[in-house]
Amino acid sequence: MSESVFGDRIVQNLLDTDFYKLTMMQAVLHNYPNVEVEWEFRCRNSEDLRPYLAEIRYQIERLAELSLSADQLSFLERISFMKPDFLRFLGLFRFNLRYVHTGIENGELFIRLRGPWLHVILFEVPMLAIVSEVRNRYRYREVVLEQAREQLYRKFDWLTANASSDELSELQVADFGTRRRFSYRVQEEVVNVLKHDFPGALSAPATCIFPVSWT
Repeated sequence: MSESVFGDRIVQNLLDTDFYKLTMMQAVLHNYPNVEVEWEFRCRNSEDLRPYLAEIRYQIERLAELSLSADQLSFLERISFMKPDFLRFLGLFRFNLRYVHTGIENGELFIRLRGPWLHVILFEVPMLAIVSEVRNRYRYREVVLEQAREQLYRKFDWLTANASSDELSELQVADFGTRRRFSYRVQEEVVNVLKHDFPGALSAPATCIFPVSWT
């Protein structure tokens, strides 16, 4: 039986985010530790996301359960520009739900973050991933992982049919898909397939999707 693309938990761990968010967070710690910011999600099209509010809230609340594991800390310590003070801070970091406000306003779902930049910066990517996957769970319940894999290989076939070997040798891609991913399982599968079978070159990760190995 084919595996579902959806799991119980949408955001898997603190490193289930775009890698650049961690480097930005380090810069904020060192330069703007007390700056207050506000961030707001609004759907750009007319799709009604209000029916998903309860599930979105539930998945956001589950972010507060996450913390950095010893293996994840070791993974980051191997990155030369990650500073010891930032890694110590990240080891203590927890998502604080008092900075998050969700609800219905003017007939639309909204998500609003307000608080210290240092403490809300990591919310953005996982919250967008939550909205995307919750919406897809309702709209595409029957999709299985094999379908996502087959679609990716069809794209590979198109590339090899329409590009020369020289063009493919110069083609590099990086994954920035976390915030818009269909689901965690689809993104994990896509990254693994790209790593092993992409006809071009997969660049070092823009996505930090632990525990996928990049060595």
